[in-house]
Amino acid sequence: MKNIATIEFIYESIVGVFDVSIIKALSLYPKSKHQFKEQGKQYGNEKKIAAEKKCCGSHNCTQAVLCTYHDFTGMEEETIKNAGNAFAAGMGNMDGTCGALVGAGIVLGLATKDKAKSIKGMRQIMDKFKQRNGATQCKLLKGVGTGKVLRECPLCVADASEFLEEILEKEGCRK
Repeated sequence: MKNIATIEFIYESIVGVFDVSIIKALSLYPKSKHQFKEQGKQYGNEKKIAAEKKCCGSHNCTQAVLCTYHDFTGMEEETIKNAGNAFAAGMGNMDGTCGALVGAGIVLGLATKDKAKSIKGMRQIMDKFKQRNGATQCKLLKGVGTGKVLRECPLCVADASEFLEEILEKEGCRK
């Protein structure tokens, strides 16, 4: 736990003083120092990393989730990032499902390799996401037509990632 606190302190210092993103901050340290297990879990700051990928503009919502969890899919990061190209802005027109949820579904399917488990897990992710955010459709989350933003994209990415991690852990999926 001391290592986690140290890493978090260093991150906060870098971001606070230099206004550097988490991706840039983490890239300053060798991979082994920032990929840690938290209380025996396989997951650390993945949801923060996914949200930052969206924040810094390098990824759309789908890609942020796909690339953060590509180790669970058996695919190279660049390949899976390209698979998420068309899912920006709620399937390209904001009328579709939030891209972060689409990314979570793709990762879940590839990680479990089981149709029934994937469907059940995705239903749980969607239900939790809707309960927390009030919608799963991109334009409703962004307040298009209502003027009331329910959730910003980086937070949608973090939420979808959090719920995905719960299912991956429950299903015993490993990197």
